[in-house]
Amino acid sequence: MVALESAAREVLAYLLERSVAGALVFGVALLLWLALRRWTPARLGAAWFLVPLVVFAAPVERMLPNPWPGANPVEVALVGTSPVLGELLMRPRTGVLRPPVVLADAALDAAFDGTHDGTLDGALADAAEAGAGGSRPDSSAAGAAVRSLPGATGPSPAASVGQSAGPLPWATVLFSLWLAVVLVLLARLALVQRGVLGVLRRARPLAKTEPVAARTVRRLAGRRRLAVLETDELASPATWGLGRRALLFPTGLAGRLDGPALEWVVRHELAHLERRDHAIDLAQRLVQIAFFFHPLVWLANRHVRTLRELACDEAAQLRCAPSERGLCARALLEVAAFASGLTEPRTDHAMVSLLDHKTLLRNRIMNLSTPERRTAQKTLGPV
Repeated sequence: MVALESAAREVLAYLLERSVAGALVFGVALLLWLALRRWTPARLGAAWFLVPLVVFAAPVERMLPNPWPGANPVEVALVGTSPVLGELLMRPRTGVLRPPVVLADAALDAAFDGTHDGTLDGALADAAEAGAGGSRPDSSAAGAAVRSLPGATGPSPAASVGQSAGPLPWATVLFSLWLAVVLVLLARLALVQRGVLGVLRRARPLAKTEPVAARTVRRLAGRRRLAVLETDELASPATWGLGRRALLFPTGLAGRLDGPALEWVVRHELAHLERRDHAIDLAQRLVQIAFFFHPLVWLANRHVRTLRELACDEAAQLRCAPSERGLCARALLEVAAFASGLTEPRTDHAMVSLLDHKTLLRNRIMNLSTPERRTAQKTLGPV
């Protein structure tokens, strides 16, 4: 039971630490993005909002030089605001500020061992050295020292904090609830991924029904190993880049698009493969599962997926002939019209699809219609 409580506290402390660090980095990233988005292409914006997600997932900031070798002001502010959160966050760990109770005990003990000038400032200075060395004096002795100070009454604050530093009874409950939600979300993700593999198995080679379109896709794909398929289960073109790479068309769409429109659609989907968006999207989903309780993780993921589509639109348009770039918006409109004309709903899936963000359709069409307009200017609105 003690081991479980200890493990639960470690996990909760890590989630809290990552939540605070990720929120701070997201705030800085958002402010910089708002200031620079008019001059920033969508592909850079998509990578920009991945940085907070990386900080949420792993303590990468510890690889950077620490500007606060003695005390991190963010952690100190957390301790002052909420002792419970501070007690979780400020657990002893190598190279990081010791818990306040350790610092307090060391200060009070040093105040009466004759190793300083007898002032509180001197005691705190000696305590900082003791805390950095990893020693922890006896809190009972420190409490007795406090009570012997002139004017000191009541129990020692350090002793009170030290007595409450034991395992928190709610840590196991919170950890159990978090773990239960994570397992449910992981099971749902596994079912979605399994559904994708089922769609791939049931799909038919496009060459059997649309040989001309299949040859166009092959020409644009070059030497890439890519399965070109057709399926009744999707509403818009999509790619799959985990394991077996595949490009899927809804039944009837490839034959409906003319040459320039088909080439733009194919180039858009190939851009997802070149950018490895499928692996990145899977990593995003895993981070979102672990931090399902954090709204900024959902917000960062939304911006990454929005800017990802705009970046692929931009990349596909740049690869079209200059005389055909004005037709890219029409190609997107034709795909949207095809999807809206379907009489039966299509399966939800985890592939990267051309129309994943339907509410962004108008903005994407405007970007494609005016190539000189920056694609990232209005991506922070509702999606």
